[in-house]
Amino acid sequence: LFAMNTGLSMAVVLPLTAAAAAYAPAWRPAVVPWWDGWAGLALDLLLLDFLIYWWHRANHEVPFLWRFHEVHHL
Repeated sequence: LFAMNTGLSMAVVLPLTAAAAAYAPAWRPAVVPWWDGWAGLALDLLLLDFLIYWWHRANHEVPFLWRFHEVHHL
């Protein structure tokens, strides 16, 4: 189950990250031109933490995801 959890996470996280990285340059400068440097890094880390928190919560709440995630609690 650990391998399946890791594989499932990578199957979801890597494509989403690649898509976000490809899409971000198109909208970022126009929408938030100040999002460079330390302010951008801080906001990126807050956003990442927010997304990881909710992904972890989903792993606890959705029965299908819990089956794979519970290995980490054993």
